[in-house]
Amino acid sequence: MFTIKGIIDGEELRLTYNDGEISGDSKAIARTLTENRKDYGYLGLFPDATDRNYLNEEVPAYYLIYNHVFEKVTEHRKDWPPEDINAVY
Repeated sequence: MFTIKGIIDGEELRLTYNDGEISGDSKAIARTLTENRKDYGYLGLFPDATDRNYLNEEVPAYYLIYNHVFEKVTEHRKDWPPEDINAVY
């Protein structure tokens, strides 16, 4: 699960993604659905990490929303485990 707050057209709006469901402000949801129809490639992730529908999985959804939905992100929270600093990717 993650929540992102940010600015769209001068308004601070909020989105939450939880188990494949998006909730929050209707304007932010509409913009997310519009941006999801665009082709942003792999969003900097491994090719197998995403498909054409970025909202199918949590990590691609996060990168889509964080980087392409909000003009400026003002706050974000994730319930993901901490990254392993020793991991080799």
